[in-house]
Formats: sequence, structure tokens, C-alpha cells
Amino acid sequence: MKKMTATQLIETLRSRGLEIAPSPAVRRSMDELPKKHSSVELHSYKGIALAAASRRFTFVWSRWNFNAGNRNMVLQVQGPEGVKGGQHQLIHISPEQCKYLACTEVSQALDLETIQEKNRA
Repeated sequence: MKKMTATQLIETLRSRGLEIAPSPAVRRSMDELPKKHSSVELHSYKGIALAAASRRFTFVWSRWNFNAGNRNMVLQVQGPEGVKGGQHQLIHISPEQCKYLACTEVSQALDLETIQEKNRA
């Protein structure tokens, strides 16, 4: 992986669907969004930046993030083709871990059970 300037990193992340430097208009509307714990945000940004910089993963918001609480973040990630057919999959990020969830964006409710836990049941 090559070294990037801050501007190159922001442009790379934007090209992969991640906005870490929103415009002033977007910042004004962000007051309505739930505040996340700083350790969750830092943990998320570091992991997402590494994955997005590889140009193999894209990230988009999830409707479940709003109700996930301030110590949890829920996003949709799309991996390389061949990983679950290249479809978006939900991930749960907390200060302790990051895991793929068994539920989807169109599930009736948010379930923090992982795919492995669901398969064991």
C-alpha cells in the first residue's frame, strides 16, 4: 500500500463511499444524528479507512445505526465479488469488536447475532 497525503486519503475514501469530511451543509443537518462514543468512532474510522483504501470494500450507511446506541455502529459493507455474491452485508462495530451480522437492511428488526451464532442454533 502506498503512502497518501490527507487529501488523497479523503478522495480515495470518498470514491469508496465513505465521507469523513462532510460539507458545511451536511454538518448542519448532522445535529439530528445520534452521537457515537469517541472510542467507537475512532475504532470504526481506522478499520474502515484501511479496508476502503484497499479498494476492495465499499461502505454505506444503515438504517439500523440510528437505534444502535452510542457505543455501537451498524454499517453496510460490500466486499469483493464472490463474498456473499458481492452483496451488501451488515456489520456491527463496537469498541471491542467488529462482526458480520446475520440480519439484513430489510430485516424486521435489528438482531446483533452473528452469522456463525445463527448457524450454530
